[in-house]
Amino acid sequence: MCDPSQLYGFDLNMLVMFGMAVLIVYVAFHTPELMIVLDMSQEELEETEFKSSQALLFFFGASFMLLGLYLLMDYIMIILTLWVTFGATVAISILIQEVLGRNFVKDQKSLGTFRVPCIGNFNYFDVVCFAMGSCFSIGWLVTKNWVLNNILGTCMALLFLKTLRLNKLMPGVILLSLLFFYDIFWVFYSSRFTTGGQSVMVAVASRLEAPIKLMMPHITIDYPTSTCSMLGLGDIVIPGIFIGFLVRFGRIVTVSSNGGYSGYGTYAIVTYAASLLCCGLFLVLFKSA
Repeated sequence: MCDPSQLYGFDLNMLVMFGMAVLIVYVAFHTPELMIVLDMSQEELEETEFKSSQALLFFFGASFMLLGLYLLMDYIMIILTLWVTFGATVAISILIQEVLGRNFVKDQKSLGTFRVPCIGNFNYFDVVCFAMGSCFSIGWLVTKNWVLNNILGTCMALLFLKTLRLNKLMPGVILLSLLFFYDIFWVFYSSRFTTGGQSVMVAVASRLEAPIKLMMPHITIDYPTSTCSMLGLGDIVIPGIFIGFLVRFGRIVTVSSNGGYSGYGTYAIVTYAASLLCCGLFLVLFKSA
């Protein structure tokens, strides 16, 4: 059992988690497009595009949801855990289907299809992949193992990064600017308004038992230990969406310059890694998370 509520300070596992975050972002944009994305119509692709109005709604919606979770956590814990776990099951099932479908089962429709009322058509390969994904989710629900937690969280982060798109610069600038102040307030200053003096962000992330964060036990001479560090998936997905925009833009520049090197994607990922290190440094110095 890995308990992120037992804050510890700096440890080498923070560097490992930061490395995992950078690797997730890199893999998301240096692997082929998902088949479900390639099968989307133009209208469906436009629905996955992140717009400026959605950036504003996300900022206020995330703040209200975080506060609501903090106040109502004891009442909705089980429902929220099951809901997130189901989402993680769908994510890992899609990625399993992607890997197996590209390499082993290329003609999936030949396996037979059936229709689920009010949902849509499925083939039996979908069922097999969902069953395989469910094994990971059920295993995590039973054991709360941090490795299974990280597998589910990684799959959700990859699915978000490979489906959500940022096609214009301004929505990304607005989103990251607003979330800069969002993190500062909810991590560092919200403790001034809570009865226990604990950060709202830390309280929700540590108490919510759902694969919405990466966790790793501290690397000490007493390993294995129950104390661990955590990194929320939002710290991977939100910057990752902007990095994805820069990666795609860099590829366009490369093509238009007749093969000349464009380092937008590389510089973005390196900057993201440096930002994670700075974040970890300040969290240790201020002892806030």
